[in-house]
Amino acid sequence: MFAAMRALVPVVFHLLAGCHVVSTVEVVRPGKTEHVVQKDRVSAGAPRVVVTEAGLLRFVEPQICQTRDVIEQRATTETIEEPNIAAFVVGIVATAAGGVAFTAGAFEEEPAGSPVFWSGTLGLLLGLPLAIGPWIGLDRSLVLGRALPPLEKAGAPEPCGDRPLTGRSATISIDSADVRGRVSADGVFSIPPLALLDAYAPQRFRPLEVTAILEGEGGTSRTISTVLEVGRLAERAPHYLKALEHHDATIGRFEIVPNLAAGTLRVSLTSTSDGPAVRVVLPLQNSGPGEAWGVRGQLDTPIRALDKRMIYFGHIAKDEVMSREVIIPVAPDVASMLRGATIQVAVELRDGHGTAPETLVKFDGAVLIDAPRP
Repeated sequence: MFAAMRALVPVVFHLLAGCHVVSTVEVVRPGKTEHVVQKDRVSAGAPRVVVTEAGLLRFVEPQICQTRDVIEQRATTETIEEPNIAAFVVGIVATAAGGVAFTAGAFEEEPAGSPVFWSGTLGLLLGLPLAIGPWIGLDRSLVLGRALPPLEKAGAPEPCGDRPLTGRSATISIDSADVRGRVSADGVFSIPPLALLDAYAPQRFRPLEVTAILEGEGGTSRTISTVLEVGRLAERAPHYLKALEHHDATIGRFEIVPNLAAGTLRVSLTSTSDGPAVRVVLPLQNSGPGEAWGVRGQLDTPIRALDKRMIYFGHIAKDEVMSREVIIPVAPDVASMLRGATIQVAVELRDGHGTAPETLVKFDGAVLIDAPRP
């Protein structure tokens, strides 16, 4: 009997070898992905007016580039060892039957001479390896194989810069004002937005709906509508004030109330190297006893080409008289309309401590012709 048992050992090992099912699969696995922006396949987006880092307006046409994703591919061989379910089922049945026979034979008077006992032992020896073996030594291995041609897929179009829109001049409508100015070769508008927004109060800036008419050569034009986010303008406001010529933008401590009085507001039609313009001149006197800080005025008029323009004075010391002029470019048809016409223009004065007079400074009269300006 023991010799027969020894003869079963290689059989058991042979059965264990059949406990696993080995399969080999060739799989194509993706490698590194390269995102390619195809700058030779460009389309134009809707024209826009944007705010530059310097706080100026710029006409641009966004560029939209096609893209593609280039994905490396490599063939890999995957070897998978999985449990042999058939062997497992046979093992369970053999183990269960062998267990019953072994138990029955063990309670006989002579277990060692009982065929039932030894058949049960044989069933256990054969069944247990088949029941347990399928779940031991499972493995999965991966071997890199040959490189395959890369896979290319079209990607989503994405912004890839912009190009400037140029023209001879432009007129930009902001709220109730029409602003006319030159346009550079880089698409930058010559009139800064802070010429119409109070740079001393950037916390009051709100998004601006802007409509621009860009005039090209040969009488061509295009209309651009956009909403300006004013965050960058608010950031640039202190720099704009410091850059103004002969302007002290300091807001000193309030100690004594100043006494600001306006002189005669003058409005005249002139010409510059860029064409016709309106000249607005306003003198202010501070008769004290305090100093005035952050003084400025803003035009209020039904004439859209002049409305909202700022006149910046800054610091006016006690007993100081200060005069400021603003040159406002206008279109030829606006200049023709204003020449000799009677118009109304008012200036609202403000200062850094709320001491400016509330009475508007007014002009109500004929627009006279002034000497040409550089």
